[in-house]
Amino acid sequence: MINTLAKDEFLTTMGQPMRFIDDEDDECPAVPIGDYLRECIAGEGIPTDADSVEIHAVYATPGNKYCHILLTWGVPNVFLVIVTQPREQHVNGHYLLDLNGEYGLYDARDEN
Repeated sequence: MINTLAKDEFLTTMGQPMRFIDDEDDECPAVPIGDYLRECIAGEGIPTDADSVEIHAVYATPGNKYCHILLTWGVPNVFLVIVTQPREQHVNGHYLLDLNGEYGLYDARDEN
């Protein structure tokens, strides 16, 4: 079952500073998200499939309490953020982060 986080719930899973996680980081254990991702795509009506989604970036809070996995499917500045708790190996939920709507960003390709 998926858990859509409200904006305030999502913001409470952030910490300062958020740390970029790369492939070599072994301090922040990966949490399996494949099944959750497939449920999100279906439940949120995201126009893609799990095989077409790419990891854009991964960030962790201080102490690795929460991990934010930013996923993209080809829509500029729009991300499905899956929030995990690495130490508990738990998926907290997800948030659709639309930077276009949030900050008035746009894709320059739209002008052509």
